[in-house]
Amino acid sequence: MNSTFEFFNKLKNQQIELKDCKLQWQSPSNIALVKYWGKKEIQIPENLSISMGLKNCFTQTQMVAKCHQQNKMALEYFFSNERHLLFETKVMTFLNHHVLPLMPFLSKLSLTFNSSNSFPHSAGIASSASSMSALALCLMDLATKLFNLNLPTAEFFQHASYLARLGSGSACRSIYGGFSRWGELNENDGSNEYALKIEKIHPLFMGLKDTIVIVDSGPKEVSSSNGHKLMATHDYADQRYQRADKNAHFLIEVLEKGDMENFGRIIESEAFDLHGLMMSSSTPFILLRPKTLEVIELVKQYRNENKTPIYFTLDAGPNVHLLYPPQFHSQISQELFSKIKSLDCPLIFDEIGNGPVKIDG
Repeated sequence: MNSTFEFFNKLKNQQIELKDCKLQWQSPSNIALVKYWGKKEIQIPENLSISMGLKNCFTQTQMVAKCHQQNKMALEYFFSNERHLLFETKVMTFLNHHVLPLMPFLSKLSLTFNSSNSFPHSAGIASSASSMSALALCLMDLATKLFNLNLPTAEFFQHASYLARLGSGSACRSIYGGFSRWGELNENDGSNEYALKIEKIHPLFMGLKDTIVIVDSGPKEVSSSNGHKLMATHDYADQRYQRADKNAHFLIEVLEKGDMENFGRIIESEAFDLHGLMMSSSTPFILLRPKTLEVIELVKQYRNENKTPIYFTLDAGPNVHLLYPPQFHSQISQELFSKIKSLDCPLIFDEIGNGPVKIDG
């Protein structure tokens, strides 16, 4: 497979016949199981991370590209058919700083994006992974059309993952369905520049449910971007990166063997680790809420009393993801979710997904 660097270098030297295009992709959010927390320049991770792509929580993005005579890229970004100037500025910065040097032909185009989320905007689910991955897939699709390329599927998604990473680190993992990894597994396997799909997965994990407990849908007091920056001076940073890499290697083995108990142990440990790092930063902050802890205690109590394999993980916020095999869904819904709902915490029912989908028409 060609490296992404070689691919985009070749694009620069090829002749192109510009034409108007309309493309549309749907890309899912993902939940990190081994957390990405701490990065170097240009969205390079400090440690290996692993995530599970979701099915029902996704962003759908349409891109319309039109030729124009100016030698400067034009951009408009709409969210649910309404101009979204804040995200438009973010996307323009992303394209100008990171994508235009790789795809200089964009300077001859006027781009209009219109995106929507399948989950409520106030649901407390980070949408940067799904939105930036959908955008990256549109850009890669545009390149294949304008240059008349017939790329192997794996290569297409690798380059799209590379572009997505430049916009949002976790977005590079949303390019794949199932479980994916991002970072160097060893010196000959994996990359810090794009994610890869984990192929060897035990059937036990392939139908995994993810019920998301929305504890607080308000804005976070500290953004993930600022949280990453605090890791640069964190006293425990080196130990964290070593532990994360160790957990990631072990989780890959666990996913292949079908070891549900150790799967749960790792993802819960990672959840606490992530929030422990926030609370022990040079500028400490707490994103957990009292109801977050109440939900966790309810889950632990239910698991211990019923011997049911349900485990929790946390995003970089107060909301709780509950992961469990599908055959326990009815039982858990009746016995546990009713108690969680009594805390006035909405639930979003999701599950492991198959990855992005190109929308025709």
